[in-house]
Amino acid sequence: MITLREFTVDDAPHIVNYLNDSEVTQYITATIAHPYTSSDAQSWIEFSDNNPLIRAIECNGAFVGCISATAGRFEYSHSAELGYWLGREYWEQGIGTQAVQLFIDYLKSVTSLSRVYVSVVTRNTRSIRVC
Repeated sequence: MITLREFTVDDAPHIVNYLNDSEVTQYITATIAHPYTSSDAQSWIEFSDNNPLIRAIECNGAFVGCISATAGRFEYSHSAELGYWLGREYWEQGIGTQAVQLFIDYLKSVTSLSRVYVSVVTRNTRSIRVC
């Protein structure tokens, strides 16, 4: 079962583990530190605290990744870019697809966004199938 929730301090070691895997980070934003440290994870958890646009992804009670939306500004203020990542051992299980569906439903209930879009690297065929 896939659920979305706020991050907790217990997620930090998993975040560090997942984001130090070059297979996980190869197609996501270059702003991810490398190597990714415990301090980086703590900063992320603090940044995401009470932020309705950032959620941890859980599968059967285990933390498996992150999903977020970056809201636009000015005339794009009702749009947001969706992004997500999953730990490699959770790929090819339909988790990304379910998480995106849950997150869009969640965003509809807590924001005034009218458009969510995704930018996908052409070689990232897994995310193309999800989105």
